[in-house]
Amino acid sequence: MTTKTRESKALEKAEARIKGMQEINSPVDLGNGISLDNYITKAEALRQQIEAHNTLLKTLEQSRQSIAEAEQELNDFSEHILLSVAALYGKQSKQYERAGGKRKQSGGWVDRN
Repeated sequence: MTTKTRESKALEKAEARIKGMQEINSPVDLGNGISLDNYITKAEALRQQIEAHNTLLKTLEQSRQSIAEAEQELNDFSEHILLSVAALYGKQSKQYERAGGKRKQSGGWVDRN
């Protein structure tokens, strides 16, 4: 399962507007801090946050995969341990049962009288 990276429609929209505004010949400064430079700064800040977020997602995905591999390795080892106990003591033994195995039911007749 791959985690989907974050995208931003707001950033895409802002980048398109910035590109268009950069084509205007005169500097775009509308007063009260509303300028092309401030717009670019805010868009860049969001881009950096998204990149940091996506980097964290990638790190988390790698961690998830690493845990899944370690779990599989431990499950395989658990199976080998149990099979080794069965080989040494038999599947009907108390040792096998204590190691987590399930003793088979005897196949013979049971006298219930």
